[in-house]
Amino acid sequence: MPSISFAGAKKRKTRHSGFTFTKARQEPGATMLGPAENGLLRLVDELLLNIIDHIDNQDALCSLSATCTRFQGLVEPYIWRKLEVLTGDHARNIATALDKRDDRTDYIQDLAIRYNDTYRDGVEELNHFLSLMSKLRHLHIES
Repeated sequence: MPSISFAGAKKRKTRHSGFTFTKARQEPGATMLGPAENGLLRLVDELLLNIIDHIDNQDALCSLSATCTRFQGLVEPYIWRKLEVLTGDHARNIATALDKRDDRTDYIQDLAIRYNDTYRDGVEELNHFLSLMSKLRHLHIES
């Protein structure tokens, strides 16, 4: 089988409705915004974890986690470290998320289940996951 190399390949121009587009081969690790190893992504994981450790806002952690798979892997332990369940629907959503990725149960250290009796339907779905939370230190249940 012949070996194909793209080294030194030239850009190809195509015409479409009067506009000239230039198609270039995307480099490995590149994104639409530029090379993936620029800015924060250039830092080693240990430095990124030190930065992430100083973020107190849960919404900011979730947004950072959604930016790329590398940040998702680094930030998820911080997102799942402390959970507060207020309704049965919230418990169902958490159970669904825990079911999608088994390692999330290992991140939970502090779980508070506080619900009004009128919103309790769905809280029981967390029962299965309680036994899987190997690093759970604090469990607070209040109804």
